[in-house]
Amino acid sequence: MEGKAKLFVRLIIYPLTIYSAFRNYNLIQSTLGGDTFGFVAGLFALAALDGGVILWSEIAFRVDSTTQDAIAKGMVLLDLVGALLGVVADTMLFVNREAFIETITIVSVYAVSAVIFLNLGAGFAYMLADPENEIKTEEKRLDREARTQEKLAEINNRAARREALAARMQMETTAIRNATTHAMLGIAQSEPSANGDAPKPAVAMNADGEPPKASRR
Repeated sequence: MEGKAKLFVRLIIYPLTIYSAFRNYNLIQSTLGGDTFGFVAGLFALAALDGGVILWSEIAFRVDSTTQDAIAKGMVLLDLVGALLGVVADTMLFVNREAFIETITIVSVYAVSAVIFLNLGAGFAYMLADPENEIKTEEKRLDREARTQEKLAEINNRAARREALAARMQMETTAIRNATTHAMLGIAQSEPSANGDAPKPAVAMNADGEPPKASRR
């Protein structure tokens, strides 16, 4: 029963889509001219309006993420509105073209062009919202963070080794300086006199070169 219902729905929407596509193509041809540019513009309009309704409807049944589902369903509604505006504008061509020329031009030039580029943007957004792309993006981010952490750890290790080397050189320099100072003090304190006796303290001399006389009390 469900399969028959889908078949009946398709039997309804496909003929109506063909009719809408014919009217939208006629609108583009009538407003832009029947030359090569008008022909190509009409094909793009059909792809974005009526073709977009069908394609996005089929895509909505095959989405892999919530974001993709929202994009597909939103574009179905947008393309339906665009197709409806095109049919109305094409009808205005036959009712009273001169009276509605401004509205017809707005729909044909601006509205249809906007729908075309919105379909283009939605297509790119749909691909970017693919879960596989999100997984790859997350893997790249984690890999980039891991490499950054490795670099920081290497830089910190180098800085620690330099600090340790500087501290060891400082300690060695201090030890050598202290050893040299102690050695020089020891030599100065233990140097004997010429006759082998301990050195005697020098006696101060007066101005005449004689030792000072002992003072009497």
